[in-house]
Amino acid sequence: MDYGCLIKFVKFYYSKYKNKSKSLKKAVELGDNARYVGNTCAHNSVFIINVFEENNKLKNVNASVTTLAKQTDVSKFKKYKKVNDLLSLCTLSKAYCSESVLKYKEKI
Repeated sequence: MDYGCLIKFVKFYYSKYKNKSKSLKKAVELGDNARYVGNTCAHNSVFIINVFEENNKLKNVNASVTTLAKQTDVSKFKKYKKVNDLLSLCTLSKAYCSESVLKYKEKI
C-alpha cells in the first residue's frame, strides 16, 4: 500500500470510528502535508525552490505544527507551505515512531 492510500484509509477509519481512534487524529490532520515531502523526494524534485514565496502561505496552521515551530524557533516561517509540510512530517514522526526508532535516527 502506498502512502496516499494509507492516508485515505486512515481518514476513512477515523471518520467511521472517531470515538475509538483518537490516536489517529494527528495522522488525519497532518498526513497530507507530510505526503508532499515524500512525493517530492520520491520523484527527485527540488524541494527548496520557492520556499518563501508569498503565494505559498497558508491561512491556518495546525496546533501541533505551531507547537513544534515554537520549540524549534521557526515560528515566523510556519505559515509557508513547504516549512509547514516539513514540520508536519516531524510532528508525525514524534507522535508515531517508537523510542528505539527515534534513537536510531539520531545515530545516523
